[in-house]
Amino acid sequence: MPPPPLFPSPLLPSPLLPSLAPDTWLSASASGALPPQPPSHNINQQDSVLVCYAPSAAVPFAAASFPGALPPQPPSHSINRIPSSSAMPPPPPLPSLAPDTQLSALAPGALPTQPPSPSTNRIPPAPHKPMMQRGGHVTVHIKMLHLDATQTKQIQQHYDAATNFHRLFSDELHSQQEASCMLQAQRLDLRNMDDLGNGWSKRWSKHHGKGLNVYTRMLLQCQCGTSTDARKTKDDQQQMAKGLPINEKLWLRKTPYDHTGCLAHLDITYRMSDYHVRRITGVLSHNDSCLVRKMMRLPAIPLHDHVWQVALQQMMGGASITSIQARNVELCHAKMYSDQATHDPRTMNVRYEILPSDSCRLYRKYSRMHGIDVSEHPQYNLDNWLNPESTAYKPELAGAVFDYQARVEKDGRLRICIQTAEMKDAAWKYAHQGQLILDGTFGI
Repeated sequence: MPPPPLFPSPLLPSPLLPSLAPDTWLSASASGALPPQPPSHNINQQDSVLVCYAPSAAVPFAAASFPGALPPQPPSHSINRIPSSSAMPPPPPLPSLAPDTQLSALAPGALPTQPPSPSTNRIPPAPHKPMMQRGGHVTVHIKMLHLDATQTKQIQQHYDAATNFHRLFSDELHSQQEASCMLQAQRLDLRNMDDLGNGWSKRWSKHHGKGLNVYTRMLLQCQCGTSTDARKTKDDQQQMAKGLPINEKLWLRKTPYDHTGCLAHLDITYRMSDYHVRRITGVLSHNDSCLVRKMMRLPAIPLHDHVWQVALQQMMGGASITSIQARNVELCHAKMYSDQATHDPRTMNVRYEILPSDSCRLYRKYSRMHGIDVSEHPQYNLDNWLNPESTAYKPELAGAVFDYQARVEKDGRLRICIQTAEMKDAAWKYAHQGQLILDGTFGI
């Protein structure tokens, strides 16, 4: 025989339940009555009943209960509250739902779909900052390309109309084979980017990640699209920003190919450990003049990396540019540089002789080794080194400076006096109560 109902019928009085005072709380289980429970809005409890109503009628269309649960009850904000009247009130009307709202029946023991918590409205939206290595939205730094006004306008139209090439690649074999075929069609080999015959020039690159997950993102431009005038204009702007004089002479084009206005450029992201391509973005199509191009000038042959290393070691030891060049001649005759013994000038696109034009780049490399940003004004570098709040603060240099006057005005001058501990000891040893004669170095 089924157990008697625990709640009174709306038509017949129930002899099984005593009369209850208003606002009396009652809960029950299969084994009998439980102690009074406080009101709760949570219906997701054991031994409770779950009722859902269809949007068109206030009648239950699905109900699920657990063993020993209460009979189905009308939905309410507090389902344990029993009114003092003998009849149960009708269920409250459900809010109006959109016509396309669909309700699915719940499986036995399943919970109904709950509306989102109001607290989720306080979660801020995701930032719209372009990611460097992730897919999706990416901003190509076309300002790094050497383009004239017409090329800049046409390339910008490609990106505004979303007609540029953009594809992501996975680690799957077929995906990497597709990326390799695309790069080969552009005569590009990530493992041999120093190839002088590929017709591309690197305009910008950046590394990101750690360990085996270091990724490189680089921007390449077709040499037929490189504008010498645009490149000189950028150099003039940089010189003006530094307060340096502008070279009034026109630049002679040194790029192997003539300028044809080609728009081709590639933004490639790949993993350095295995050269797996992650993303290729840009414009792949070349114009007709670029497709029939001819080499008009011999490309500049780069200096071997080992030659740079030896020269920088000499500079760290205080050697002058003259002694560096003399040492380079000796090592070249003795073939003491790396790979020089097996070097074939007809197949290897490197050289071992230091040219006068390499001096500027050598000084730049030497400055980077000491953390000097040669693209900044000297006063900014000094302020970063002497400012304790700066990340580039150098306490050993700040302790050696005994007089510093920053250049705060355009017509002002920068003055700094440095005295290391060795210099101070030598001054007291050789110049105290004596005379020190200098050879005119630094105008002294």
